[in-house]
Amino acid sequence: MKLGVVSADGSKFAANASKHRSVRYGRAGELIEQLRLEIAALMERAGTAVKEARADWLREMATKLDSEEGRALYRQRQQTVEPVLSARSLIDGAVFGLFDGRCGALG
Repeated sequence: MKLGVVSADGSKFAANASKHRSVRYGRAGELIEQLRLEIAALMERAGTAVKEARADWLREMATKLDSEEGRALYRQRQQTVEPVLSARSLIDGAVFGLFDGRCGALG
């Protein structure tokens, strides 16, 4: 809250009082502890939500793979991905084979 210039006895000074900025040291410690507890609770809730979402996804994938259509789609994707992974491992091996392990210096 900015009031501007306040004068009760003739002296002039800029008043800039803020309820959020003026917190006692002890109260600041209490607020920090309260925030830590709130953050811990939120992180726990987020972890639970992620676990539930992952479990739902796994159940959904298991249901899809139980059908013939799902197994056919899985085989198709596997045939698409395997050549890419093979090529990448060859490239990685060739690139890392150039280095002798001493700070990245060429061998």
